[in-house]
Amino acid sequence: MRTIFPVKYYNDEGFIERRIELDDADVEEIIRDWLYTNAEFDLDEVEIENLRGVSIWLHAKCRKYLDPDEPEREQLIDAEVQISGKYDGNPAPGR
Repeated sequence: MRTIFPVKYYNDEGFIERRIELDDADVEEIIRDWLYTNAEFDLDEVEIENLRGVSIWLHAKCRKYLDPDEPEREQLIDAEVQISGKYDGNPAPGR
């Protein structure tokens, strides 16, 4: 798991956005953890199979909304890029 693209702070929208790249191992761990926590049956072991012959690469957009009334708000902003205006949906990685 690694952060890709610049971390962005959308100051008009009030959130920080990170894009995380997940590889096969991350997806397996997420599925395994979810099953152990949420399965409605008992299980002792989980084996994940990828029956597609290609690797799975996913991107997760992770947002942290900042409380506008929080005095320490500015200390929480660790973004590389600050963007004003309406949220753009993050269409281009480098923007």
